Amino acid sequence: MKTRFLFLPALPALLISACSPALSLPPASEALDSRRWSDCAATAAEREGRSLIDDATMDRDRLLCDGVVTAVRDGHVDDGLDMLSHAAILDDGDHRAHLLRARILEGNGRFEEALSAFERAHARNDRIDIPSEDLARRVRELHGDAAAIYFAKQAEVRGLCAFGCRAFLAGLLRDAGDVEEAETRFNALLSEDRSQPAPFVGLAAIRHRTGEFDKEAALLKEASGSDGFASLPSEQQAEIHFKEAFARAAAQDWRGAREAVERALAIHEEKEWWQLCGDIYLQLEDPAVATVKYDRALALDPGLVSAHVGQGDARMMLARPEEAMASYKAALELAPDDAVVRLKMARAALRFGDPDAARRLLGEAVELAGDRLPAELRDEITRALQPDDAQKSSGPAGSK
Repeated sequence: MKTRFLFLPALPALLISACSPALSLPPASEALDSRRWSDCAATAAEREGRSLIDDATMDRDRLLCDGVVTAVRDGHVDDGLDMLSHAAILDDGDHRAHLLRARILEGNGRFEEALSAFERAHARNDRIDIPSEDLARRVRELHGDAAAIYFAKQAEVRGLCAFGCRAFLAGLLRDAGDVEEAETRFNALLSEDRSQPAPFVGLAAIRHRTGEFDKEAALLKEASGSDGFASLPSEQQAEIHFKEAFARAAAQDWRGAREAVERALAIHEEKEWWQLCGDIYLQLEDPAVATVKYDRALALDPGLVSAHVGQGDARMMLARPEEAMASYKAALELAPDDAVVRLKMARAALRFGDPDAARRLLGEAVELAGDRLPAELRDEITRALQPDDAQKSSGPAGSK
């Protein structure tokens, strides 16, 4: 019996398509200059050349890869964007084309267009965030506050400025001098959601400007206690703690300042933070701990004049005037015109029994700053020197 074979006209095309290299489409979050996009575009072209089948999915994927490569690698931005727009038409349920367009537009500084593209991507996939705050920050970096305010307000009008974007806008308005509107906006955000730290921090900055340091500190404390605080980057958390410490120090709440600055330093460290920590311990009359904190500041920056001075003050409290003098001299080498340092050196010289050096240093301080010197310290040194002066002036006369 003869074997019969059925003629399948589509079989050759199917075999060719099956042997074509598989197309691996990078995720939309892939770096736009990644080699994966170039490889994808090359594979798509090879596969399309071998296939005899009209494959809409392959066409869409090829356009996605070609669009990215054309815009980013080849620099033909508008041509690449057109390809991605075509891909969006081929599949009206896929968000990737709009998301890629948004990223390319953002990278080219076309922020208004990027916002619209992000909006279209979100419409197809509501898990896509519209990064209006990030875009506004980029506008500010490149074009300044006024442009960023305009951009954020336009996004707000379109309903695309979420909580973070509106908090950023309020901060921009505050920095631009429109404090009343900024405060109104921050308070409105707090009425909407007290779990986010940004409005507390924004209002705290306003209280700082008006010198209401106790209120500033209270607001910053609420910021660090909010539910959203834990989601902030660690350095930003530390910054909020430090601002609270600074505000409490300005309000002379030294114990509260100590707690806040220690929280900041447990997360992150800056030389100025260790400096403030030393100052706080000095105010709490704990010079031994203060010296340790100043040492940490100077380890980060040996040129920190204020830390050398603080170290000298702590050593004076510990009755170690010779060591204090060494600290003051280190400060004076860095700031030779600092009259207050000379005045403190004069006090140290008195403590270890060198009135001539004290007299010379007092004279230099008065010559440099005169009435601008701290009156209490100047008068203390002047009174301490008077007995010696009187004895020297009256000695020969008294012997006659």
